[in-house]
Amino acid sequence: MKTHNTVVSGFITLKDANVEAALFEARHEIGESAWKQGYSEEKCKATRAIFKKHGAGFVTKLSGPLMGFSTKENVDGSGNTYQKARIVLGKDIISLEVDTEFCQRLLPKLETVIADMGLGTEIVISAFPTEEERNGRKFINHTASVKVQGTEVKGASHFKKAQEAAKAAGEAMKSAGIKDAKALKAARQSAKNQYFWELAEKLGRICADQHDPEPSPLFIKALDRIQKADISRLDAAQEWVSAHFFGEELVLLTEAIQNRCSIAA
Repeated sequence: MKTHNTVVSGFITLKDANVEAALFEARHEIGESAWKQGYSEEKCKATRAIFKKHGAGFVTKLSGPLMGFSTKENVDGSGNTYQKARIVLGKDIISLEVDTEFCQRLLPKLETVIADMGLGTEIVISAFPTEEERNGRKFINHTASVKVQGTEVKGASHFKKAQEAAKAAGEAMKSAGIKDAKALKAARQSAKNQYFWELAEKLGRICADQHDPEPSPLFIKALDRIQKADISRLDAAQEWVSAHFFGEELVLLTEAIQNRCSIAA
């Protein structure tokens, strides 16, 4: 399973020992405060060099048939909720937090592919930073590119609607007599994230309608074997699952394996 990392400015593999070692060293070398500030060209180069030293891989693009899209909410031990989008691209599963800029830029383009072209469409997803100047200040945008047969896919203008939702949330807070700047900012950000979460859930429903609702006999057999397998065999089980399944069945079996690993840990 892969995710997007803003400092690396690319896709990295989750729960990979080499990647985790590289990230740990990079965060220590760069410093926690600077790391949390996100991308800069200097930090990206330093982190990629550390990745190379550890033999940890990253890529700036992923390609394959779009086989599935789903959403999931995870709750940690402190009660914090994390809303995630899961994209199945060929044999790869990409897990993205919906409140990130990259995911919010990607969703409208995936909407075009899913709604207009359907599952199974061959696409290329790329991630790269672009610099923008506003009011005399420079900002980094984490751009999401989706191409079909070499042509960039255009998405609907959801950012304007998300900004309208954020503005309405702020005005509602002010009308209630709340004028604290931090509270207003948090309300606007929450409304924006909720807008994109609802868009992600919509895409998940469209994909669910396009899928065969009946699980395959091989899926049922594989799930049963995963639930009974010895913990030491789960890495091999993941390799076999990745080689034999696509789409939602791949996501579900991968989650079953990860759940077994989490319980064992």
